[in-house]
Amino acid sequence: MIGLLGEAARVRRSQGTLTMVQRGVDYLAWRGSPVLWPLLNRGRAVGHRLRYDAPTSLYEPRFVSPSAITRYTWGVSKVLGLGTVRGGDWESDSLPLSEKWECRGLKQRFVDGLDWEDTEYVEYPRRKYFAKGEDLWGYDSEEEFIEHRCSYVDDLYESIRGDGYMRSENGTNGFPGMDIRRIGYHHNFDPLVCIGADGTIYHRDGYHRLMIAKALDLDAIPVLVLARHPEWQRVRERAYAGELDESDPGRTHPDIAPLLG
Repeated sequence: MIGLLGEAARVRRSQGTLTMVQRGVDYLAWRGSPVLWPLLNRGRAVGHRLRYDAPTSLYEPRFVSPSAITRYTWGVSKVLGLGTVRGGDWESDSLPLSEKWECRGLKQRFVDGLDWEDTEYVEYPRRKYFAKGEDLWGYDSEEEFIEHRCSYVDDLYESIRGDGYMRSENGTNGFPGMDIRRIGYHHNFDPLVCIGADGTIYHRDGYHRLMIAKALDLDAIPVLVLARHPEWQRVRERAYAGELDESDPGRTHPDIAPLLG
């Protein structure tokens, strides 16, 4: 507790009260997610059974080609459980994966073969955090980041390349002990995606596995659906009711095909 209060005071001095409060809320959400996630998921599963005909088994993965996921969205919370049907303009809160520094760095490492020190994965934290005396994900220095975080990512790549892609299950992701993201319950599962109104699949979490799968040119990986747009949910309802035309390209969508038997 003393350590947390000291960290809160440091953030307040260096980045202001608002940032301190925002980080505090994020931290509490992360700490509470092992309890919050299962409760929300159970309640949502009951609600879906009452509201929708098309089955929405929250923990049932969809198998998606990594090449089909090209955009990232930050418009849907990761701490409120799986399978929500969410309207609004969250699709506009998105960008190409190529504009996300972590994804650029992972591509530079595993496709271009650069040393970690020369990738955006290390260069960005060096410039934005470590050079200013700030930490990232619990790492206080570039050396610590490379030794623990980058080594973990290398091991993950070798594991997938050598043993094939295996599903993530609760508690099996093996984050380095100092990595604060291990607190987030959602990090223990398969990559999370959101599905937009027209069926576009947006990445939301698990970019290490996604980018490694892209680098290895895997055919498909399991993902869990964090959120669906209401318009897409209506397409699923039509598909389940047998109302999609045989020529409709939506029939092959990874979120539709399982409904067609």
